[in-house]
Amino acid sequence: MGESEQATYQMWNERDCREVVDATFTVLAETGCKVDNSEARQLLADAGCAVDGANVKVPRQVMEGALRSVPKTLKLYDRFGNVAIDLKPRNTYFGPVITSVYTYDVKAQVRRYGTKLDARRAVLACDALPHISWASTMAGIFDGVKELADLYEVQTMLPNTVKPFMYWASSLDHLKREFDMFEVVFDAQTLVEKPAQIALVCPMDPLTHTDDGMAQVIYLARRSAPTVYIAGISFGSSGPIALAGNVVVGLADTFIGLLVSQLANPGAPFVASKFTDNLDMRTMTPTHSRPEADQINAATADVFRYLGVPFCLNFGATDSGTFDQVAAFDLAVQLYTAKLAGSNLNFSLGALESGNSSSPMMLAYADAVLSYLDVLTARPPVTPETLAVDEIAE
Repeated sequence: MGESEQATYQMWNERDCREVVDATFTVLAETGCKVDNSEARQLLADAGCAVDGANVKVPRQVMEGALRSVPKTLKLYDRFGNVAIDLKPRNTYFGPVITSVYTYDVKAQVRRYGTKLDARRAVLACDALPHISWASTMAGIFDGVKELADLYEVQTMLPNTVKPFMYWASSLDHLKREFDMFEVVFDAQTLVEKPAQIALVCPMDPLTHTDDGMAQVIYLARRSAPTVYIAGISFGSSGPIALAGNVVVGLADTFIGLLVSQLANPGAPFVASKFTDNLDMRTMTPTHSRPEADQINAATADVFRYLGVPFCLNFGATDSGTFDQVAAFDLAVQLYTAKLAGSNLNFSLGALESGNSSSPMMLAYADAVLSYLDVLTARPPVTPETLAVDEIAE
């Protein structure tokens, strides 16, 4: 749904967003970050950044230039060339977690490692559920060669869904092999003009960008392939406990991915991101279903809209280890928040125990919740016909 059709709320106003973005520019210009990839450092140096070994400081005007260069909208297509996802302000789309360690076997009522059969079933479920906008295998594939898990996932998705899908690569070499698979299904022109897949690449937070991660961003940009650069920041551990400062660190990380992609290929399709979780100090495990995480995600959506860039956030997970009443509550609240906040791509549906495992049954529940929310968040039209003055008189 677009903004004119859907109820909305705003966490941060324009002044708040401007101050958060200004603080991010200051962090990049004065504190800087670490970039381990030599080609990325050269691109940054040539653009006017201060490079000292692996340490890079980015002037505000350089970052502002990249933000002007990045496309403000992005479309993903289904296998038939139809628009399936149209990332523009307030349009919301929802999809599954990818590559959790375990899957929850509904029939056996046990948590176990995922298999190729589980992966195929998950992809078919994603393909069949009308409110799930893209596909994944959900759990990782562990009944093959462990080092090829990312390739197995792409191999499973290509023949089993007509929807767009998310994928990842363990290395630049694997990323190139995945494109070899794409080119069996899609011609080169279609891969650029009507992409049906979007890559996930992760930095080493905070303010640290790996050699291989940057290499993947550059490769994807030069192929004009859509990319999500996922900055994941925890409250009080990898980022400040204060909400606004936490967003600043996440923005600084995703900004570097955006900047390098635009320096490698101006106008390359890019999706900004900032994932947030809390760290449970009793167990030292992340928790994804605290209200603070929903609050900061909604605020981050305001910032990305202020910047005018497509974005991805982590809505749709639970800390519960099974699909129970707690999981159902967590999921419903998060999906409602995402809809009202107008969050573009919402990643993590079906994730249990903070993303450590996943459940296709929970994904089906999410689809039902989204059907309900489509009605709940739709603005009732006020027109002479719906006011029904004449009908009331009769």
